[in-house]
Amino acid sequence: MHFLVAHLIQIIFLLLNLYLLVFTNYKSNTTKTFQIFVQKLKLLQPPNIPWRPVFLVTKCTECSE
Repeated sequence: MHFLVAHLIQIIFLLLNLYLLVFTNYKSNTTKTFQIFVQKLKLLQPPNIPWRPVFLVTKCTECSE
């Protein structure tokens, strides 16, 4: 249970990082930022939790608006 909470906190920090990256580099290449985010998220992913691209897509459409 504690592991799950820690994992959620890491994801929240990652999303905050992405938000700041997109905000500061708004006029620069956002696809590059997105690729870095995908890499970070895949590194974060524990082996017992399946990788879900749906989560990433929904989160990213939210922050791109």
